[in-house]
Amino acid sequence: MTSLATLVDDYRAHLKSSKKRSPLTLQAYLGTITKFSACLSEGMDTDVEDIRPRHLRDWLGGYMERGKTSSAKTYYERLRSFFNWCVREEELTKSPLAKVDPPQHNEQAPEIMPEVEVRSLIKACDVPLAKNPSSVKFDNARDTALIRIMLDIGPRASETAGILLDNIDLKAPSIRIVGKGGKVRTLPLGSKAENALRKYLRLRKKHRYAAEPFLFLGQRGALGYHGIWAIVDRRAKAAGIRHIRPHVLRHTFAHYFRLFEGSEGDLMYLGGWSRREMVDRYAKTGAQVRAHAAHKIHSPGDHF
Repeated sequence: MTSLATLVDDYRAHLKSSKKRSPLTLQAYLGTITKFSACLSEGMDTDVEDIRPRHLRDWLGGYMERGKTSSAKTYYERLRSFFNWCVREEELTKSPLAKVDPPQHNEQAPEIMPEVEVRSLIKACDVPLAKNPSSVKFDNARDTALIRIMLDIGPRASETAGILLDNIDLKAPSIRIVGKGGKVRTLPLGSKAENALRKYLRLRKKHRYAAEPFLFLGQRGALGYHGIWAIVDRRAKAAGIRHIRPHVLRHTFAHYFRLFEGSEGDLMYLGGWSRREMVDRYAKTGAQVRAHAAHKIHSPGDHF
């Protein structure tokens, strides 16, 4: 008889031993188990053998009823990983999820920013937002470089936070990105992203945390994942546009890369995707826009 709390501690150690699990991924997996435990009468003290399929159906069903199908599907996969580990560790003879059907939903196209919003967001990086006047110049240059890089080569927020000074080659110019599972890809920079980066690097040399190995700096040192979220959100508000998550910049990069006739194979490499399905999702977003643009160039009727 082993409590859920005890197994979660051991599962945490198991996840940490895997190099393919980032700290954020580990936190997400464990957080899902904690959320699920709240629906159990004994909470985390519940014996894992007492968890029944109905507990899981009820909990996941609650998200489905509230229209959060995507969350339900994500939680299902995380819990399946945990219970399968319990089976391998011989704490369970069979996963309680074995008799629970995975949540189904229609895949929605990723959210993207129209061109007018992209231009407004970039322009908003010139707005003085820092409380300390001496920080305005640095913050504006940093935010411009960060947002232009995310729009130009589409790194994830966690990948952007992990960029090291040693990852930058201004001669190319390019940036080496370390992605999921430690996979490395070297990405070329467009001229505007390069110029923004060069300006930021000049100012970065004078920053009190200039000795930090990470590219992007904040008031307390290296800029982390949540710091990037805050910058994108703050600049979106300054631009007078809707709330923008950093991942929307990645969606937007993929959309415009395809719109400007970049190939799907090249997009897979640039975005660090290993599965074609992910590229297909982004292809759905701008299918109509790309079709209309292509028709203007290749209109069959105009050839007669």
